[in-house]
Amino acid sequence: MTPAIIASIENPESLRLLKKYIEPIIGIEDGARIRTSTQMFSKDSYVTINAWTIVDNKYCAVVSSDNIDKEIIPISKISKYKSIEQRHVNKGVSYEQKIALNLNNAGLMQGQGAGCLDGWDCSVQCANGTILGMEIKYTSHCILGQGVLHCKSDGWQISDKFKARSPIFASSVERATIDGEPLLEYVKANVSKPYKNEIKRGVSIWSDDMDFSPILGYLKDKNVDLLHIGKKGTYRVQETLPELPLPSGTCRIRVRGKHKNSLTALCVISNIIPSHSDWNMLSLEELENIKQRYLGYAGLRTGNDKGGCI
Repeated sequence: MTPAIIASIENPESLRLLKKYIEPIIGIEDGARIRTSTQMFSKDSYVTINAWTIVDNKYCAVVSSDNIDKEIIPISKISKYKSIEQRHVNKGVSYEQKIALNLNNAGLMQGQGAGCLDGWDCSVQCANGTILGMEIKYTSHCILGQGVLHCKSDGWQISDKFKARSPIFASSVERATIDGEPLLEYVKANVSKPYKNEIKRGVSIWSDDMDFSPILGYLKDKNVDLLHIGKKGTYRVQETLPELPLPSGTCRIRVRGKHKNSLTALCVISNIIPSHSDWNMLSLEELENIKQRYLGYAGLRTGNDKGGCI
C-alpha cells in the first residue's frame, strides 16, 4: 500500500511521490485504487490512470474504468495496488482457467492450462491431430516475455541462458533504445552492480517505442501459434490459420530490479493492431463455430472454407 500522497504543487514532496507511485502505473489496467470516494468512483474502486495533470495548483490523475470514461481527481485520492503484478497474475490465472474449461468442453483440449503442453498456457487440437500452442493474457497491458541481465566484467549483459532460451526476444532487447541511445548501454552507465537505489522492483527503465517484433519474437521462441488477449480476441503468430489477423503495433522493453546481482528485461504492449479479433474463446457457441469452420471438424464446415488445419 502506498503512503498518503500529497497533491499540492507547492509541496516539493508531491512531485517526488507522483513520479515514484503514479507514473510507473500509468496505462496499467486497474493499476490503482481509489483511497477516498470521488464524484464518480466509490472508495476501493480500481481504476486505470491514463495521465496526470495540474488543476487548481494540485497534481491530479486522469482516471477511467470499464464503466466510466474519465474523471480528473487529485492524486491524494489515489493508492497504488500493493502488488499490481500479482493482481494481474491472479486475474490472468482465473481468465486462463475459464478458457481452458471452454476448450475442454468443446473437445479441443485436454488439460488444465498453464503449461498443458510444452509450456503453453493452453492448446487447441485440430481435426487432423495438429496441436496449436496458445498464449493467453487477460489484458494487453500484461507482460509478455522476460529475461535476465547479469553484470559481467564489461557491465550489464543479457545472460547466456536468456539468449539460449529466447534468441529472437534477446536480440530485440539488444536493439532497444532509450532516447536514441542503446538501452543496454544506458543500463550499464546508470545502474551499478550490485545495484542500490538506481532501480528497484516496481521502478523501471523503459525503452523507446518499438515495433511488434519483440512480442512476436518471444512467442515464436516458445513455438506459440496463437495469442489470445482479453477484450481483444485471438491472433495468429505463425502461418497457421491465416483467417486470423497477424498482430502489429508497438511495445516497449522494461528493465526492472530483480535481485541485487541481476535485472529483468520484460516486454509490454503499448498498442495492438487490429484492436479486435472475432474469435471469442469465452463463448462455447463461438468455439463450436470455430471448431467446425476452421479447425477441420465435421458439421458446419463447407468445401469453400480454407481452414489452416486441414
